Amino acid sequence: MTIYGYDPTFLIVLICGVISMFVVSIVYLWKEGTRHKDILKKQAIKRNAELTGGFLSNPKLKLNYYTDKLEIYTFTHKFGSTTFLEIVFDPPVNLKMKIYKESNLAKVGKAIGMMDIQFGYDEFDSEVIVKGNDENYIRNIITFEIQQKILFVIKKKNIIINLKNDRLRITIPGLFKDEETTDELINLSLKLVDKIKGRMSF
Repeated sequence: MTIYGYDPTFLIVLICGVISMFVVSIVYLWKEGTRHKDILKKQAIKRNAELTGGFLSNPKLKLNYYTDKLEIYTFTHKFGSTTFLEIVFDPPVNLKMKIYKESNLAKVGKAIGMMDIQFGYDEFDSEVIVKGNDENYIRNIITFEIQQKILFVIKKKNIIINLKNDRLRITIPGLFKDEETTDELINLSLKLVDKIKGRMSF
């Protein structure tokens, strides 16, 4: 059927397509959010932690580790979601450190003389950038065991680890999608805290 010589079929199909894509996107985001929350629920039970957040808000996990406070929370923005794992030190430490995956830009920087801390383990040194204000202290913190944990996680999630005085923050793109990676991330953060504060590893 045409209206004033115009066939609306294409417009109807286009509108139906847009609506279908919108519905599929909503369902996908709901499933992703549900999986993320279920993973944090399991972590809360496993680690005797507190999980807050309702149906309309992002979940937040809170864990006491000795005198330090660990939180995992998520911000939703127009480009997606970013999850943060954050530990506040009590008392604070006098150290700055940044760890992130080596990008093509970083490789160019190295070629023109940009320096990061090297550990003598080729896979780690070629995959990960480590910077900080106390190279010797950082070398003692980032042991071979911790290097392995960082490599495991960073190959699955393009995380950024930032340490500044009283706060260790791990920035994680998106939501948690599997329990193993989530478990390794939390264990990595607690291992780092142990090393930074001179505690025995658990």
